[in-house]
This record gives sequence, structure tokens and C-alpha cells, in this order.
Amino acid sequence: MAAYKFLNIINRTEAVNLIKESYYIDERRWDVRLHNNILLNLSEINIEDSLKNYIKLIKKFNNSDIIKIKSIDLRDSEKAIISFK
Repeated sequence: MAAYKFLNIINRTEAVNLIKESYYIDERRWDVRLHNNILLNLSEINIEDSLKNYIKLIKKFNNSDIIKIKSIDLRDSEKAIISFK
């Protein structure tokens, strides 16, 4: 059931073609690995908002900065925590 709901949500976003793998964490939230190898920690409740925030955020970076990003924690809609390699 969770996977079906997750797929319905991501199919409504621009991020659908960016996702390489998805991980269901502790039966409550999702992490996704993108084709650019960035790991996104998504909100437990607002998955679509997390993905939209990623799209807005990543547009502010140039390609040389993006390849240095290891992960982005988007669980809090008010902030993003970026970890670098």
C-alpha cells in the first residue's frame, strides 16, 4: 500500500524521471537515490512538498556544486540540510 501511494505522489512531480531507487524507511517514510547519486530524505507526511523543494533548491546550484552533494535532508519543509562528499 505504501509503495502504491508513493508512486502516485512521485508521478505528479517533476522529480519522477530523476529517481533511480527508493527506500522505505522504518515503515513510515521514504528516501530516494537520484540518477545524480544524491540521496534525498523525504518528509514522512509531505512527500510531494519535499520533492518540489528539491527541484527549487537544486536550480540554485551549478553542475560543479551538484556533483559534490552527498545527500539532502528534506524532512523539515522549512529547511534543507545538505551533506557534501
